[in-house]
Amino acid sequence: MPLSDADDAALVAWLDSHGVSQACPCCGKTKWQGDFVAAIPHISGSSFHVGGQTIAPLVLFVCANCAYARFFAAMPMNLPSLRPAP
Repeated sequence: MPLSDADDAALVAWLDSHGVSQACPCCGKTKWQGDFVAAIPHISGSSFHVGGQTIAPLVLFVCANCAYARFFAAMPMNLPSLRPAP
């Protein structure tokens, strides 16, 4: 799920308030791409089931230089698009 402008603002505010470095831990560059919410399938043993249990939601960033991927748990960030409908 792509992030809305409101989600982006909440995400940046959350990362800044928690002292998260913008630098990639692998190459040191600060350009990221692909910030969106994703779910990672939970794999048990050798079984992989699409639509099954997931570890989610997660915000995914990919370094534009070295392709390092980092994930953050989305729920603590209180992103507007993930809030329950009133």
